[in-house]
Amino acid sequence: MKTSNGKTGAARQPAERASDNTRLASLLALATGALAMPQTGSADIIVTDLSNNPPTVSPGGLTAFPVANLPGNAAFAFVAGRTGNSVSGTNFAQVQKSGTGYVQFKRAINPADVRWNQIPASLATGLGLGTAKSSDHNPAGYTDQYLAFEFKDSSKAGDPLRYGWVEISVFNGDIPTGQDFPQVTISEWAYDDSGAQLATGEVPEPSSMALLALGALTLGARGLRSWRRHRPVANPSV
Repeated sequence: MKTSNGKTGAARQPAERASDNTRLASLLALATGALAMPQTGSADIIVTDLSNNPPTVSPGGLTAFPVANLPGNAAFAFVAGRTGNSVSGTNFAQVQKSGTGYVQFKRAINPADVRWNQIPASLATGLGLGTAKSSDHNPAGYTDQYLAFEFKDSSKAGDPLRYGWVEISVFNGDIPTGQDFPQVTISEWAYDDSGAQLATGEVPEPSSMALLALGALTLGARGLRSWRRHRPVANPSV
C-alpha cells in the first residue's frame, strides 16, 4: 500500500488518528494557555515607554512636552524656545519642574546603569539640555542618555521621596542650518514607587509567572513542530 508521499506504509487506524488529534489539541492548548497567563513584573518600577513614537521638543516644533503621570502633584516638562532677537538670540531646550509638587534633577547627563547615589552632581529644579546661536551650539548632541530625578509622592503619608530617570537624545547645531536646534527626543521614563534609588535605565525584572508562560509557549510551539515532522502521513485511500 502506498502513502501519499509515495512510500510504503500501513494504513492509519481510526484509533491512531484520534490519538494524534488529542496530542495536537494538547499542544495547542499549552501554547494558547501560556499566552493567557498574566504577564506581570515587579510592581515597584513604573515605566512609561514612548520609544515607538517618541516626542521631540524643539524651538520651531513641539515647544513643550509634560511628564504629568507621576503620583501626587509632582510634574515636570521639557520646553524649548528662543531668547533675544533674530541676530543675537539663542535657541534653547531644557527640562524643568512644573506645578506645585517637589521635583529636582541631578545636574548631569548619565549613561545607563548609574545609581542615584553614584551621581556626584548637585540638584536643581531645572536643567539646560542645549543651546544654539548663530555661530555656535552646546552640546554637540548625544543619544540614549539619562536624566536622574527625584520627587515627593504627595499621595502617600509623609510625602516620601521617589527616584527615577528619563531617557533622552539631543541633536544640536548652529541656528543657520535651519533645523530649529536644539532638538530633544524623549524615549521613556521610569520611577521606583518603593523609594529605592534605581539605576538609570533600570526596568522591572520579568516575574516567575511571565517566565513560566514563556517556557510553556516555547514548549508548546516546539512540540507542535515535532508533531508535524513525525506524524504518519495519512493514506488518501482510507
